[in-house]
Amino acid sequence: KYDMCTKVKMIVKKILVFSCTIQGFKKLVPVVKQLLIRNDILLQVVVCSIQEVEYCKAEGIAYHRVDEYSSLTRMADWDTDLAIDALQYLLDQETPDLLLTIDSGGFMESMFHYCKKRNILALALQHAPLAHRLREAPAEAGCYLYWGNYFAKQLHLLLQVPMDNIVVTGSAQFDQTILQQTDRAELAQMAGLDIDKKWFVFCGQCPKDIPLQYDPRIAVRKAGAELQKYPDIQFVYKPHPGEMPDALQELESEIPNLHLVRNVDTVTLLHQAAAVMTFYSTVAIDAALLGKPILLFNRQDLMHTVMPLYDMGAALCCTSEQQIQEEVCNLVTFDVPEEIHQMVIQELNGGSKGQAIEKIVHECLIRL
Repeated sequence: KYDMCTKVKMIVKKILVFSCTIQGFKKLVPVVKQLLIRNDILLQVVVCSIQEVEYCKAEGIAYHRVDEYSSLTRMADWDTDLAIDALQYLLDQETPDLLLTIDSGGFMESMFHYCKKRNILALALQHAPLAHRLREAPAEAGCYLYWGNYFAKQLHLLLQVPMDNIVVTGSAQFDQTILQQTDRAELAQMAGLDIDKKWFVFCGQCPKDIPLQYDPRIAVRKAGAELQKYPDIQFVYKPHPGEMPDALQELESEIPNLHLVRNVDTVTLLHQAAAVMTFYSTVAIDAALLGKPILLFNRQDLMHTVMPLYDMGAALCCTSEQQIQEEVCNLVTFDVPEEIHQMVIQELNGGSKGQAIEKIVHECLIRL
């Protein structure tokens, strides 16, 4: 390929962007858009699920689906056997200079091993706080691009990944959280909220992902009962997409002061929240990066390992059903000092306030 201005032959490098879940793909898209504008990069985007396909169409990103590179019959929308077969074919036949993907554990670890054997560098973006979850294979990506110092240390200590193989870049999504502008009056009108009250937002979680030893709905019920004592507070519940409609209707009928908000962006709601309650979720990180008072519902054995917010002084933590009302009461007067807020940004987002995409793209380019 030639530069049309200088007539000098350019060396074009090939990057394979591979994703198999919509949650992971959304983390890759800001980087993909930056790489697409370069004329010295040939980008091949390959996705698995129908949600990723629709997202590519909405964002104007040219894509291929894993089915094009495998002879296997698709058995489900999220078919890991099909994804593995397609990725192996791509690595063998397309021989990219770099694989850019998500550190989602599971079968991707075996793919990192395969890349290592094929002498293809794999760059893995952090997917979730639980970087140290149990894996079926060693952590063998060529380089891990992680959100913040805390997560990098966890990856190093718990999976023995050399620090030379970990780069703290911040998260493009967390940058968007920090920099997003919101209009309280517009949100109040859209969600039917009382603009003159303090909004205490309870963010739900997919029931199967909640690490509690009691029914998580009890936390919502008891929080609602405690907050009824405060006439200047509006109790707002933002459900997780995985929560069933009948379960939400049951919560509404049981908790008279609960205001259910469905069709509002979570981060927009967090910006205007006076306080946030949630289970183990990246929502807690979003809230902490905004300096919001937080109450985490967690298990005693996960209190210090799952997320460092409690130990940093950036959140309250409730580890038993008996503590719920007391900790909700404490949340009413809880505040996060600015020095702790800044420490959260450093430890969980690498100090980034808009520079993450630039750092991630830089790490891709210097390795080509």
